[in-house]
Amino acid sequence: ALPKAYWGSRITSLTGGASPDRAGLIFQNEANTIAVDQYSGYTRVFYKHDAAAPKKLVGGALLINHAAAGSGVTMVTDNAGLNTESTKAADKNLVSQTLNSLANKLWYDAYKTNERNLTGKAEIAEGLTTSSASKRLENITFDEATGQGAYKYTPAEDPKPDPKPDPK
Repeated sequence: ALPKAYWGSRITSLTGGASPDRAGLIFQNEANTIAVDQYSGYTRVFYKHDAAAPKKLVGGALLINHAAAGSGVTMVTDNAGLNTESTKAADKNLVSQTLNSLANKLWYDAYKTNERNLTGKAEIAEGLTTSSASKRLENITFDEATGQGAYKYTPAEDPKPDPKPDPK
């Protein structure tokens, strides 16, 4: 059994792949945080989610304290329960909310002290395999006060019906 004070894994140094197409892979299945003191390279972090509630991701956060220049992380989940092709506002918003939930799992602590070496992306893929096709990929922004990642979006709205059709 783990000690009661256990809050997650701590890694002193993590080096991902040399490029985005050769990224290292983490399948985050544990509820606790993975904390990385020094990070470099590129990594894809995979999360499962409940298809009935796609915004609810399974797995703890990824906290990167410091990153080497040019480093990147892509937070990934599959498209179960999501309609990435839909034009309906509710479907579009659920996809955007799920991307934001992914982004919220990434924390970049040194961002609070003006370090800007890490780029983040949130992705919805066809499945949770490394070769799954991307359905949607968006940039993550970090909060200057907390370092928490977010996907900023404007909620979609369905077109309002014209109350007075044009009498042609």
